[in-house]
Amino acid sequence: MSPSRIVESAAVEPFRPDRHGSGPVSLEAQLEEAYRRGHREGRAEGERAAAQQLDAAREELAATVARSLERIAEFERRATEALEGELLALALALAGRIVHQRIADGDPVAERVARDLLSEFHVDVGARLRVNPDDRRRMLAGDAESVPRGVELVEDAGLAPGEVLVEWRDEQIDARFDAVVSQLVAELRGER
Repeated sequence: MSPSRIVESAAVEPFRPDRHGSGPVSLEAQLEEAYRRGHREGRAEGERAAAQQLDAAREELAATVARSLERIAEFERRATEALEGELLALALALAGRIVHQRIADGDPVAERVARDLLSEFHVDVGARLRVNPDDRRRMLAGDAESVPRGVELVEDAGLAPGEVLVEWRDEQIDARFDAVVSQLVAELRGER
């Protein structure tokens, strides 16, 4: 026997036979209608519960996707930061190889650097250009414009070919490749 339950009177529908139909409704028809109504109500309740579960699952999925996108963005940011340094180092190493190869091929880099420095910083009489001995010989053997009048050209075996130091008015302008690269890196990283 099934357990009994107490039903409030407001929840119970009174029995009213169909007076408009073709006479009294059979018990079988009443059971069939009760079955259909129960099925409709049960289905509606099941659909509401499924919709609530679906909404909750959607919200959970949206939160998971949002967290995943945040993690991806953070990973991308960290990877980009890590690779920036590597790419910068690679680019500068490549530039260094190109410069050194041009110097080895006889390109008068020191002469051009010296001329550009003297012009850019408006260096005049009394300046000293320190260059590698081979660069000095090349500059002296070149045209007269290689070294402006009043500028002393000094041999410095400590400098690599293509490197130039300008000494003028108690200042030194460092045009050594490594010094220029270090300055460039500092500027790119916002350290200067």
